[in-house]
Amino acid sequence: MSQIHATAIIDSAAEIDPTAEIGPFVVIEGPVRIGARTKLFPHAFVTGNVVIGEDNLVGVNVSIGLPPQHTGWKDTDWGVRIGDRNNFREHVTIHRGYVENNPTVVGDDNLLMVGTHVPHDAIIHNNVILVNCAQLGGHSEVFDRAVLSAFVGIHQFCRVGRLCMLGASAVATKDVPPFMTMGHDKSVHGMNIIGMRRAGIGADTRKQIKAAYKILYRSGLNVKNAVSRMESELGTVPEVREMIDFIQSAKRGIVPHTRRATADDDE
Repeated sequence: MSQIHATAIIDSAAEIDPTAEIGPFVVIEGPVRIGARTKLFPHAFVTGNVVIGEDNLVGVNVSIGLPPQHTGWKDTDWGVRIGDRNNFREHVTIHRGYVENNPTVVGDDNLLMVGTHVPHDAIIHNNVILVNCAQLGGHSEVFDRAVLSAFVGIHQFCRVGRLCMLGASAVATKDVPPFMTMGHDKSVHGMNIIGMRRAGIGADTRKQIKAAYKILYRSGLNVKNAVSRMESELGTVPEVREMIDFIQSAKRGIVPHTRRATADDDE
């Protein structure tokens, strides 16, 4: 038997693994599926076409699966898909997908701190950290190991690349290429050297990423010509190839660069 508190309200259509824990005053509504050892803390609310994997922590007053904040919504439910080992702290909100057959997705091993918001059709990959009150726009995407600090805002349809670090109150209205740091002035300031080290990216590879970064942001070339040069000089480096592919697939363009004396782009 699942460990379900007597005050919890559970829909008969829900499927809850026997090892899951459902705390006081939790409400589970509709065909929700909850995996092994996942724990829902008091007053969590999960509704609709939602699948939550194993070993997740769903904190106090977390809301998962409510309709998108979209004026065109017509009572559809394309759902939410959540992987394993995520930690959703107090007052996190995750809305169901709006586009047909396109659920909102949260991968594995993510930490979403107090008051963060994952909107309709967004994708959060793996090992991402959203610090208190970070907010994503609809259809946005955040790649592996990115960190969004407190009060960061991501415009709808924008992407944040792998191992990016966005400082407090940063606002991204264009895509942020992988491995970059960004400040509150909507600009890239340098590279996330510390994050790359922690992720196990070696010194030689970091050197190649730095060379690509300088071509992209400090050579005076426009983005198209900079990418062509990156490809010809460094295109065989997998991480640089990742940067190139990301930039070439950007539909909103990429954020500009601001040179700062404190930029974290030195070893």
